[in-house]
Amino acid sequence: MLPGSPLMSASSAGRLDVVELLVEAKAQVDLTDSSGGTALIYAAINGHSGVLQFLMESGAQLGLSDRLGWTALMHAAVNGHAEVVQLLLEAGAELDVRDQESCGALMTAANRGHSQVLQLLSEACSQKDDYYGRTALVLATCRRLLEARASEKKS
Repeated sequence: MLPGSPLMSASSAGRLDVVELLVEAKAQVDLTDSSGGTALIYAAINGHSGVLQFLMESGAQLGLSDRLGWTALMHAAVNGHAEVVQLLLEAGAELDVRDQESCGALMTAANRGHSQVLQLLSEACSQKDDYYGRTALVLATCRRLLEARASEKKS
């Protein structure tokens, strides 16, 4: 799905020059599209730290979430964008927000195996488990086993 506004499109593409012009022309930084995405969320999804920093300095709200309940921090975490995660943490992004399945940024990073992001979040996060009682350690371990092609059958 394409972002819903010129600012969202420029943010998604990492076009800081265009983002700056649009914000200067009074584009709404927290406008949402049909999926609930914002310019900040699209910058986070695509790992555009310069755009993300500028949007935060321009007043973009860190805690907005899309229709799935995912914040910019969660999107950055699931996509392995450590620099963006660090910027969001330093700006005070809320760590304990959970999506519709009770997963937060720490769980999504663990599930995807993003070790650098996992390190950043585990130092700052208090979330212990998800809706199903799975911990970040369990998700990370399962991920590693699957990567090693572990069999579910007994040998």
